[in-house]
Amino acid sequence: MSSTVDSRRVKEYADDAEMLTSKIDKLVEMIQSSKNTIFFTGAGVSTSAGIADYRGPTGVWTKQRMKKLVAKASPTASEKAELDLLQSEAKKEGERP
Repeated sequence: MSSTVDSRRVKEYADDAEMLTSKIDKLVEMIQSSKNTIFFTGAGVSTSAGIADYRGPTGVWTKQRMKKLVAKASPTASEKAELDLLQSEAKKEGERP
């Protein structure tokens, strides 16, 4: 089972406009002076921009997994425990599973 995000440990950071502009200017300088530039993006980068989470407590995968576990006629003990964990994490986020 994939672990879910513990919302108590997640913290978003935001710079004021002046600091953001300064950082963007520095990034532009670095890109212009480099021979090769690679950007690594992934989990967490898109959520602060408002793009839906995929595996987090209220993410698409998590919701689909919960539906699948709820629909099981005879879930195993580990599946019941997984469902309880997923529902608990979703509840912490303030959404109904």
